[in-house]
Amino acid sequence: MFTLHAELEGMKLRPILERLMAGWRTQGHALVSLSGLQERHPSSGLARHRIAGDAFPADPGRWRCRACAWTARAAARSYKLPPMKINPGCGNKRKEGYVGIDMFACEAVDIIANVAEGIPLADGSVTDVWMDNFIEHVPDIPKLMREVARVCAAGATVTIFTPHYSSIASWRDPTHIHHLTYFSMDHFEKQGVSHYTGGGFRVTRRKLSFGGGPMGLMGRLLFKLSPANWEAKWSFIFRAGTLRFDLVVLK
Repeated sequence: MFTLHAELEGMKLRPILERLMAGWRTQGHALVSLSGLQERHPSSGLARHRIAGDAFPADPGRWRCRACAWTARAAARSYKLPPMKINPGCGNKRKEGYVGIDMFACEAVDIIANVAEGIPLADGSVTDVWMDNFIEHVPDIPKLMREVARVCAAGATVTIFTPHYSSIASWRDPTHIHHLTYFSMDHFEKQGVSHYTGGGFRVTRRKLSFGGGPMGLMGRLLFKLSPANWEAKWSFIFRAGTLRFDLVVLK
């Protein structure tokens, strides 16, 4: 059951709805009318909520309504949504089986939304998050990770790719705001800083790539001896390339 507000006009939701309906049919569910849902779950047996309306700030002549929640609650009891995998900040990079979310209307985008301000999905509705060279563009990484934790179910996986701070690719793009290290995601495991990072993750794997040639080989050797020592003393001499983090959501 979806309630589409007027703010979502123009969003390319058809591919998502088609995938959701295909998932429901695979699970043996059938689409029913609203009247059929009401017959199955009479409103008299559900909590009552006052209807409230307010005007759109950009257009006072149009109104939106926050209606009774009984239909959504009844649907949640009766119909299980198929698991969703999302690709926030996808740009033009489509990943098969994932719902692309971006603030720009690129070819790979299924939902147009500024993920840095919030992910327009329900709590616990996502099982897999793929962020490919996106996180370095986001102004507030803890805010993004709190949103990721909110929409993810317990045990969901999160995969992050980003340039290492020593890579020239981290500095070449003028839209890059953050330059991350091999240990940056550790902050989302630490209880002592969870009051501002949000916590809720465990790092299960991390990987750092190096280029070829003598410089890359030497960087790889020094890194294997001590990642912390390499970052502190050698990283801007024997530079790295791309970071990968694999995390699991804890709830």
